[in-house]
Amino acid sequence: NLNEILEADVEKDMVARKEITLEPVKQTMDEELNEAANEVLQKQRQEAAVLSGIDLTNYAIRGSEHDWQKALSGSNEKKGLVSVKSNKEKKRKPESNLLEEFSTSAKKKKDKKKHKH
Repeated sequence: NLNEILEADVEKDMVARKEITLEPVKQTMDEELNEAANEVLQKQRQEAAVLSGIDLTNYAIRGSEHDWQKALSGSNEKKGLVSVKSNKEKKRKPESNLLEEFSTSAKKKKDKKKHKH
């Protein structure tokens, strides 16, 4: 019979059937999750210990108490946006550097115009 021949051909290419036996796991899901949580907490503590030794004053949020009270008073039109003026001086470039940058950028623009066809 044609079906028997086709079935035999497909059957020889198939993987042998294997009985699967399920065994109980060594630890419950809760135990495994608690173990993973403890590992994460331990890593976070180590990272916090490293950061506590670093000087982070460079990243401190500035502004006086009055500035913060004013910013947080709810007078802002945009929700979630707080703006406090910094008391830190802005670094400015000397005027001579600005003139140099202006003249070099002007030269580059002229050179580009010359090379166009």
